[in-house]
Amino acid sequence: MFDTMKNIQKTDFIGQSILGIAAIAVLLIPPHEIGFVLFYFILGGWQLVFTLIRSFFPGHRVSQARKRYNFTLVCLTACLGLTLLFKEALIVFLLCMLIIGPVMALLNYSMTYREYRSLRQQNPTNYPL
Repeated sequence: MFDTMKNIQKTDFIGQSILGIAAIAVLLIPPHEIGFVLFYFILGGWQLVFTLIRSFFPGHRVSQARKRYNFTLVCLTACLGLTLLFKEALIVFLLCMLIIGPVMALLNYSMTYREYRSLRQQNPTNYPL
């Protein structure tokens, strides 16, 4: 089970790194909208999928930072549900998410790196990363 979690963390870290670099590279090439979509929806979707995988993985120790991050995701989802009732509130929420989204993505990336590094130090193997 330890190796499975380590592989999940490694896959998540490498995937986020590749998608993040690709998004930045594509943002530098016109049309810039493609990089925006890559960053917000593809990288964000990747992070959401792996957050769900980690949440339901049996026996996985969850850090306090990860618990706070997951709680924030639940709160933002609830806010989105509430704002669907009012058009003006939805627009304000989505504008706020333009700022909150990249911050959440960077926090998730740094937590993923720290978690993978911690798992690797607990049981070192011959993995290059």
